[in-house]
Amino acid sequence: MFATRADIEKAYGAELLLLIADRDNDGAVDDEAVTDALTQAGSVAESYIGARYTLPLPSVPEALKSAVVDLAVHRLAATADAATEQQAERRKNAISWLRDVQAGKANLGLDTNTGKSPRPIVQQGGERRFNRKTLRDL
Repeated sequence: MFATRADIEKAYGAELLLLIADRDNDGAVDDEAVTDALTQAGSVAESYIGARYTLPLPSVPEALKSAVVDLAVHRLAATADAATEQQAERRKNAISWLRDVQAGKANLGLDTNTGKSPRPIVQQGGERRFNRKTLRDL
């Protein structure tokens, strides 16, 4: 998972999280709904970055965490009929950034999975049996 509930609270505040994730209207955040939204948002992010980076990532860059938080908040808000234009715009920007990462226009600051070997391939064999000297008398 690329982000946590604490990341959402840090970016948007506990009040907004309560507004969009109180499924039972009991004044408490539904942790299952938050986890589901973060998992779904993480899956969307993986579908873009998996084409360029080897998953799982060794660490989660802040830009990726922020994009996943924006996707998750929009999903939660849309489910609670509390989505705002700002949240929709942040979701759109997150998707656009993920597309740029996939296309190589933006990066995560990690090693990419380009299919190239990190070092040149050197091949060594035994001593040559045929050379100009051994073939001269044939």
